[in-house]
Amino acid sequence: MTPIIGLVQGDACGIGPELAAKLVCMEEATEQARVIVFSDRRVFEAGCAVAGVTPDIRVVESLDDAEFTDGRVTLLDIPCLDPAEITPGQVSAAAGAAVLECLGQALDAAMAGRIDGVCFVPFNKVALHLAGMGCNDELTWAKARLGYDGPSGEFNVVRGMWNARVTSHVPLKDVAGLLSEDRIVDAIDLADRTLKQAGYRRPRIAVAALNPHAGEDGMIGREEIDIIRPAVERAQAMQVAADGPFPSDTLFL
Repeated sequence: MTPIIGLVQGDACGIGPELAAKLVCMEEATEQARVIVFSDRRVFEAGCAVAGVTPDIRVVESLDDAEFTDGRVTLLDIPCLDPAEITPGQVSAAAGAAVLECLGQALDAAMAGRIDGVCFVPFNKVALHLAGMGCNDELTWAKARLGYDGPSGEFNVVRGMWNARVTSHVPLKDVAGLLSEDRIVDAIDLADRTLKQAGYRRPRIAVAALNPHAGEDGMIGREEIDIIRPAVERAQAMQVAADGPFPSDTLFL
């Protein structure tokens, strides 16, 4: 069965709406998924005008009215923002609030089993904070909305290489203090399980060092010796194909 994917409008002061408009016009996207856009219709139409496209969409006011039998993209109209009240290129609390409203409804639909996944175009974290998000980023906010408190993380995927993280959206000066064996093991385990769910039978995971040259045997920091390598060994004992830590520059090459 072709999955139903909810596409959430991005920050209306930025490029999100025009990207969403372009995306729903791409056959390679709509052939792989039944798409329902969670957006204020006015914001989506403004994005279409900027992008210069006229997608064939069905507009509904309730998920109960959504149909996917004819291959058309559906837009769930969520009246939450009048584009005339914002200025493109300027941060807006109203635009941030609209994003949270649309994202929240999409997450609720996923939790209820109405859609199979959520995709979103760019947000603006300053706008989200002005709107009262109340946490570091939209993913932490989404976890709270979903009532999930287990391990989580972002994966950046480019041409078959997946990049996972132990920390995210924190000042660089705080990273070393946030590292622990448990956090690294959790991140490795989450990466391993996620890659297997994505179809990789036995993922190979390379763990990056924190310090330049992987610490030079403790001369440029001991995190690799005291924290990262023990975490890798624990993951190996869990039958995860992990190794490292490797200097980050050589790892990514």
